[in-house]
Amino acid sequence: MIRNHLAKRRFLWMTLIVLGTLSACSVTPEDPGQCALVCGNSIITGNDVPFHIDLKTPIVDTECPVGGAGAPVGPLRTAFLIGEDILDQAGESAGVRPVPNISIEPLIIGTRPKVNNENDADTRYQGLLTLKENWCSDACGVVLLDTVASCPGPGGDSSLTVQIHSGALFSAPAIFPISTKDDLTLTE
Repeated sequence: MIRNHLAKRRFLWMTLIVLGTLSACSVTPEDPGQCALVCGNSIITGNDVPFHIDLKTPIVDTECPVGGAGAPVGPLRTAFLIGEDILDQAGESAGVRPVPNISIEPLIIGTRPKVNNENDADTRYQGLLTLKENWCSDACGVVLLDTVASCPGPGGDSSLTVQIHSGALFSAPAIFPISTKDDLTLTE
């Protein structure tokens, strides 16, 4: 009887320790619905990694209002997933494993205004709202970049292209078409 009591007590203690350990390891994201983003120990991918970067942003046309030439438009959010293909025993694709903590560098082409943050110091990153300390994949393998573009002249069209890379690994570009209404379209 004493043995049963000791076994039950040992089981109870082990259960409490396991539950305490599991709750201590869980991470509560600052923004519900998003995974934790910690770029402090992120790495740049090498040439021989099996990772890929997939563009996950639906591209929408952005139309600036009449008289909006040169005005900032955005933020335009671009999402990328850094992942690795998982194969089943037959060698068939069984999905994608997200890869966290991969350091990235954004590549942005298009007319952008200054946004008054640390990125403006380098014209390559002007208009980028996402600060350098957040240039990595989160715990779910996702990279989010927020960018601001400038509206073209009246009746004009332009685009903002956002792409990322880590080492020799490049994503497909996200191209956001931007147009400004012509003053003449209102009188017709």
